[in-house]
Amino acid sequence: MEESSLTDLEQRMPRRRRLLKCILVFVGLLLVVAFVLRLLFVRWIEFTDQSMYPSVTQFSRILALRSGTCKVGDLVWFHQDGMKLVRRVVAGPGSTVQQTVDGLVVDGVLLERRPVDVHTYYLRHLSGGSSMALTCGQVVERIGEKNVRLCVDGQSERDLDPIRLSDEEIYVRCDNRAFCSRRQESEGRLRLTEVQAIGYWLMSTRDDSDQPFYKRWFGRFERLP
Repeated sequence: MEESSLTDLEQRMPRRRRLLKCILVFVGLLLVVAFVLRLLFVRWIEFTDQSMYPSVTQFSRILALRSGTCKVGDLVWFHQDGMKLVRRVVAGPGSTVQQTVDGLVVDGVLLERRPVDVHTYYLRHLSGGSSMALTCGQVVERIGEKNVRLCVDGQSERDLDPIRLSDEEIYVRCDNRAFCSRRQESEGRLRLTEVQAIGYWLMSTRDDSDQPFYKRWFGRFERLP
């Protein structure tokens, strides 16, 4: 009887080893695929400010793809003057763009806009827990096929000279016009070759401190507005 038990154990051991080996190989392949995707196709981007509020809040993360053709209304990731920026495409190649006090005029047509409300949001400092309260007027603007919420104030909307884009350029802009209007990098021409990734999904956020850890970091997976 004892010899029979030993024989059964010896027969089961090779099967367990093969199963363990298959599991390790499968996990290794998943890690290799994830690394290749991360290296060549996918970018996970964290927002350190409120430049794209209210579409994306500070400390949120988005999933961006390194391939594809950007369209009007998309969020694009690029480098400018040593900084990593995400902005929204508001006009495509060959368009004429003019910022006015009433909003953005693209190819002679004022983008449709309607006011929503006045809203207070918070800019949190990266080095500590302090925050600054900021106020903006929220409007909904029709950009391409998307209805996008923007933050505006009296200084963000002003009359500027029209800009004619080449066939290799797009025009990009912050959603938070009140926050970015005083920053030189907030909007302007961008060459198509400078676009490094296109944002598609909102992955997570740390902005809501009342949520448990797993929900703040992994609780969201939704299409970007």
